[in-house]
Amino acid sequence: MLDPTIVLLALSVCFGLLATYRLLVLRFPHPLDLAIVSVLYYSLPLALLATVIGDSSGNVLLNLAAADPQIALRSMQYALLACVSAYAGLLVAKLLSRSTPRLRFALLQQDEIKTHIFALLLLGLIVLGIILFGPATYFSGYNVESQAGSAASGTALIYSSIEMLGLVIAYSFLISRGLNRRPNYKLIGIIMLALLSLAVVRGKRLEIISAFLPLGILIFATSRFFGSTRGRLLSVLGAAVLISMMASLRFGEMPTPASIAFNLVSEGLFAGHSLPGVIERLNAGQLEYEYGARIGAGLLAVIPRFVWPSKDELLYTGDEALKDLSPLGATNILAEVVLQGGAIAVILWFLCVGFVFERVYQSLHGFDAALAARRLPAMFIVYLVIMCSFIPHFRDGLVPAMKISLQTLIFFFVISGIRLLPSPTWIIRRLIPVGRRPIDEPHSR
Repeated sequence: MLDPTIVLLALSVCFGLLATYRLLVLRFPHPLDLAIVSVLYYSLPLALLATVIGDSSGNVLLNLAAADPQIALRSMQYALLACVSAYAGLLVAKLLSRSTPRLRFALLQQDEIKTHIFALLLLGLIVLGIILFGPATYFSGYNVESQAGSAASGTALIYSSIEMLGLVIAYSFLISRGLNRRPNYKLIGIIMLALLSLAVVRGKRLEIISAFLPLGILIFATSRFFGSTRGRLLSVLGAAVLISMMASLRFGEMPTPASIAFNLVSEGLFAGHSLPGVIERLNAGQLEYEYGARIGAGLLAVIPRFVWPSKDELLYTGDEALKDLSPLGATNILAEVVLQGGAIAVILWFLCVGFVFERVYQSLHGFDAALAARRLPAMFIVYLVIMCSFIPHFRDGLVPAMKISLQTLIFFFVISGIRLLPSPTWIIRRLIPVGRRPIDEPHSR
């Protein structure tokens, strides 16, 4: 008789390898594949350590729930259920007829000025955020907390602006592609230099990765070298090693092969503690199912604090119950989905995720034709936000992932749809009545 642990591990590894392979070979990476890799990354390494490998050092399995083989087995069951449900949603979406995207934003030459204005605005907001956080504290290094009363607002300004700067880079690249011009390397270089400087000073990795992802996806899809499987594999491995080295440097340690290897999985190991912690507390009756309350909070969290000053008291009270589950304060989205209603919640949530992700992905089939017509499909904006904001924030839980994604989606729609400089045709149509237009100008019908 086969060991259930080995069966679950084998099936999970198969799903992970399939998703990784698809990420490397598809022209545009499928968001569902990235979501599957994320779910397994934050659940499988810790469960493997608790059930098969063990932790002789005692430095990884940092609470009793994470070290419990039975809870680890349940964690793998939830992760595998999430994978199966997500791909089931994808198959349902494939059975429906493909819809034609209707909403598109023009890509005009005068739109380039928007990228400069928004880049300067966001860089200014980062400076303001550092001032609110406290410059001396901010530049003190990784994980140094500020005691200033405005620190939370400063942190929100800094890291939301960092991710939105990544969208500005992507938008500038899309404009150049639509106009058949060289990308604005000067603007892109300035923004990337600013982001890398913040990464070195503060040691934060997730926000910087989220900022570089939009441009990375566009380069993968439009270049020959990075569009190949070999090019993608080399670039992904190179980026992973650099990020792992940054993890050592931010603690003041010189990178070694052992530290690089450990840092590649350390994020998943430590943030993965929240899932066995939630399972243990649900079993002990210390936590109760939330029945979707946290999902509703994620939708409401997009309301700005100056409109709803007391929103934190209502929307984030549930975080106190999860505060001590993870050693480094990080959580993961699977743990919070389980908290909404166990296996039923996992099935429903990931079934919807698979369905929505596939429908969004189907809209990319007209991407080249849209760019040739100097149009940016709105669904491509949704695709980039899912890939570069929603899924990377799986490690922060439901509320941050939903809130930040909605904020970045609104921002991207604004920079794509706003017209700072009206076209001459627009001016003529509004200043000159139809009956008085020059004879050689065609009438609109």
